[in-house]
Amino acid sequence: MKHYRKICLTILAALIALSLLITGCGKTGESQGEATEPVNNVETEKPQNTDEPVIVTRAPTEAPLESTDDPDTPKVKYVDLLSKPEWLDFSASSTEAENSPTELSPSFSFDGDPDTRWSSIFYDVEGCWICVQFAYPVIIHGIDINENKTWGQMLGWEAQYYDEAAREWKTVYSDETSDDESYDFPQDTPETYAFRLYFLEGTGITITINEIGVYGLFVEVPEGTEPHKFIKYGAIDPGTPAENQIVPGNWTYTASSREAEGTAAELGPELCFDGNKLTRWSTVFGDLYGAWIAADFGEELTISGFLVNECKTWGRVTSFEAQVMAGGEWKTVYTGADTSAVYVELSESVTTTAFRLLFNDGDTLSETVTIWEIELYK
Repeated sequence: MKHYRKICLTILAALIALSLLITGCGKTGESQGEATEPVNNVETEKPQNTDEPVIVTRAPTEAPLESTDDPDTPKVKYVDLLSKPEWLDFSASSTEAENSPTELSPSFSFDGDPDTRWSSIFYDVEGCWICVQFAYPVIIHGIDINENKTWGQMLGWEAQYYDEAAREWKTVYSDETSDDESYDFPQDTPETYAFRLYFLEGTGITITINEIGVYGLFVEVPEGTEPHKFIKYGAIDPGTPAENQIVPGNWTYTASSREAEGTAAELGPELCFDGNKLTRWSTVFGDLYGAWIAADFGEELTISGFLVNECKTWGRVTSFEAQVMAGGEWKTVYTGADTSAVYVELSESVTTTAFRLLFNDGDTLSETVTIWEIELYK
């Protein structure tokens, strides 16, 4: 099937006509060719009426030839996502050299340049992911993957789409390696606004991808439909609007230890609740097993969920507990292993005066725990 797709794409390129290079991805409505409402103050044009627009994130290697009048020849149009970056958003479980001039951004895997790449940070392999979001709904048929195998390669991966109704990622295709470049899905995804590659394991200490091509259809939506809101923070956020986040007040923060305590460079627990994703708390070396970080609210608050964004530069947590204060003791309300900025909804809301994360195990060289941000939701 994978080799068949390559042959079909080659034949298709020779048969279809590129009658219009569309300047962006988006909606098609009842009145074709008319201007849409500005998106992010940028005037856009609606795609012309097409039977089957193709989602691609890089230009074809060769311009398609003139189409014949054969009714069996598919009328396919090229939609250039790169020309309207405000209609796309890219994220990943982690990014090497993030917020530095040498950052290997996830957007580099969709920029059409095979010489650029996205890379996860060291040790972010198992459960690592890279995601693209769309401003308008899409149905996806398959993908191309150009993996950079200089420092190792993936040993298992899944292609996933986000199901907003179920509030979860669903797998549409899986494989063990990326030895082939093109992958047809056994069935199309339903309409979705987000797609990602989820990596199960690998031979190296990072995952790095040069290019990803996404193929499918844009769904026709009513005229005037607003672009879908992107989730800018970490993973796709399953139903936690910003107004549900609990804003820290006059809280007190404590931890089992803090790196550089008593110095100007101290990495205290309060830095996990400051709303700044570039500051972090860290334990001292060796304080991993049984390490903890806590926030005392000074009043009763009701918590329905939380989100932890761990810094995995030096390793990662593999087992932790979320706890609340109940009857003068810590009570565990959730046990998990994923601290990749994924929202966790508690089985039931709890009213408490304090919240704590207790860390039981991890995969790190220095046996430390370090967290960018902790967010609580009502």
